[in-house]
Amino acid sequence: MSKIGALFVGLNGGVASTSIIGAISIGKGLTPPYGLYTETLISPVINGKLARLNQQPIKEILNLINFQDVVFGGWDIEERNLYECAIESGIVPKEMVTQLEPELKSIRSFPGIFSKEFIKNLDAKDHAKGHSLYEQAQSLRQNIKDFKHTHNLQTVIVINTASTEVYHETSTTHSSLERFETGLKESDPLIGPAQIYAYAAISENCPYANFTPSLAEEIPALRELAQKTKTPIAGKDGKTGQTLLKTAIAPMFRLKNLHIEGWFSTNILGNKDGLVLDDPGSLKSKIVTKSSVLDSILGYHPYHKVNINYYPPRGDDKEAWDNIDFKGVLGMPMQIKINFLCKDSILAAGNVLDLIRLLEYTKRIGESGVQEQLGFFFKCPTTVQIGSQPIHDFFKQEGILKEWFREKVYGVKYN
Repeated sequence: MSKIGALFVGLNGGVASTSIIGAISIGKGLTPPYGLYTETLISPVINGKLARLNQQPIKEILNLINFQDVVFGGWDIEERNLYECAIESGIVPKEMVTQLEPELKSIRSFPGIFSKEFIKNLDAKDHAKGHSLYEQAQSLRQNIKDFKHTHNLQTVIVINTASTEVYHETSTTHSSLERFETGLKESDPLIGPAQIYAYAAISENCPYANFTPSLAEEIPALRELAQKTKTPIAGKDGKTGQTLLKTAIAPMFRLKNLHIEGWFSTNILGNKDGLVLDDPGSLKSKIVTKSSVLDSILGYHPYHKVNINYYPPRGDDKEAWDNIDFKGVLGMPMQIKINFLCKDSILAAGNVLDLIRLLEYTKRIGESGVQEQLGFFFKCPTTVQIGSQPIHDFFKQEGILKEWFREKVYGVKYN
């Protein structure tokens, strides 16, 4: 298989740098591919039937890319090489980073675009110049073209792992591609960086995933562009920690008819994501996606509270607490308490690497537009039909994804 490219928005951040280190380490055989769904086993189809006793890795069934065949790059508002950023963040142990020093030092960012109106708690040290948002978009498009040419790539995947932007609703500017491009030329203040990156990627026919809660690929204008350029898109907000557990545990309560009265969730984290979320506008974007999962799984509306707190001493080691109050037979009250101590960027990296593989596959087989089957990886999955309720149940999502695999590979579907 020929090489492909992967460009990250927020290249020097914890999620992107950890993902790249993970990919290179797995590609070199230095670490096992733990945390990657595409390395799990599923039943293939033989002679029109599921071969349940002959399971194979998803990676082999779909002939997915190997990470030694991926060239990495991206954009950031700080111009440094990835080695320096990884050492400074301390997410990956120094000895693991050091053994990849030559590869990581060769990965430097393009100047990113930035808006203080959309990210309140950061400052840009190195950002793309442009008198209008449209010129900024053209600059990003040129970066993609240069990256493709330099590395002789046919396919480039773009993943948004940047900081969470201030919450925004869609507007008339977002309602069509024509209005959106007019808005870019007029530097409409309702168009944020995440939308500009997505526009540039989709314009260049680069499969795109929004791993953040920021408003981007789900707007009608960018859906229209994805259909026009025949580009696969997916999002939004990677499902990695507390919400992952919530979407796996909540189905048990539904199936056992244990009535949830209330679910209280709180988090502490001290990385750059936590700093950005210390701003109420960005926090609202994250809370909206984290809070959206329970009602659709349960079929009713329990009291559901979600808090996120910036706590610098923890760095990337996030801690999440959940308290669930529920009732069983005779209405007797019971509780479950969960304390999840996790590494935020480590959990995210597995999802990101899966998405790179699967988006390359969708492009290879000619898929375009919203890839709803990839909702398995997101807190608030983008749906094909605008305004429709996404499926949040983790096991139903995985079933949809497996059925999609089998239909594409074998031409058969099992319900």
